[in-house]
Amino acid sequence: MDGVQGLGQTGWTETAAATKSRDLGKDDFLTMFVAQLKNQDPLNPMQGQEFAAQLAQFSSLEQLFNVNETLELLKTSQDDASRLQGIEFIGKEIVARGDSLQLEQGKVVSGLFALEEKGECTAAIMNQDGYLVRTIPLGTVEEGPNSFQWDGRDGSGNLLSPGTYRFSVVARTATGEMVNGDPRVSGTVTGVNLEGGTASLYIGHVPVSLSDVMEVINPVVQEPESF
Repeated sequence: MDGVQGLGQTGWTETAAATKSRDLGKDDFLTMFVAQLKNQDPLNPMQGQEFAAQLAQFSSLEQLFNVNETLELLKTSQDDASRLQGIEFIGKEIVARGDSLQLEQGKVVSGLFALEEKGECTAAIMNQDGYLVRTIPLGTVEEGPNSFQWDGRDGSGNLLSPGTYRFSVVARTATGEMVNGDPRVSGTVTGVNLEGGTASLYIGHVPVSLSDVMEVINPVVQEPESF
């Protein structure tokens, strides 16, 4: 009996919640509250002020649960909107953060990057296992967006297999300080993956997170010539 009455004196969060790792729901609280009323000492009933305080506590708990449910619904709605928004990118040209290079048989591939400062620049090409296959000296490169070309060959001149490669770009200023190049990818969005919480765009076989997109360009539609 004393243990039940103690709920009104020290609060339910200091007793039952402690034994359940403070993870009680509103139904648990209501069950405990009703049990307290049923088992209170008739000679020493709960005071009106104490009763009102516990009702207010239950009301606050109910409101918190309702707010939490509303926030979960909003998050789910926003996630769905974000995923469906990715479909609108199909057919559009984008520029995004990324370090992937999609090498095709017999074709030259371009790598994009941006420098914060002008410097002597070098591009490094790695395979999917992270092994360096080629370094390309780019000479002195200006600050801002830049690009380089890779013919798909390794450092010995051997033609590499088509597939996805990665690159990094570093530069050294005139004073010898290192400057990292911000790698980027560009191309036409050919598909969208809607699995998971967010949409992933695809430029060919290269995945791009929707949050990494920096620029979107609508394709130019040529009007038919009039005769």
